[in-house]
Amino acid sequence: MSSVGAIRVCGKCTGKSMTVEIANTEDGLGLIVRVCEDSICLTGFCSSMHLVEKKANELRAAIRKKTAKAFTEIQQLEAEAMGVPPARKPD
Repeated sequence: MSSVGAIRVCGKCTGKSMTVEIANTEDGLGLIVRVCEDSICLTGFCSSMHLVEKKANELRAAIRKKTAKAFTEIQQLEAEAMGVPPARKPD
């Protein structure tokens, strides 16, 4: 079983660094995987050590997807502020 946790801005992460932290759950039945990239952290659960790399890749992809979405939203807000009409969505 695996899941993706909440986004958290990480004060310990700096710049373009990417870190992966692994810790046992309190009950010892799984692992908590925490990935921080560009000062954004996501946490997920995996049931076994051999699943950690897959979970870290999923978390990294989720961070990048959320970062790209935020960048697009910022571009749209800037365009609106400058009076540029919104772009047409492809059919």
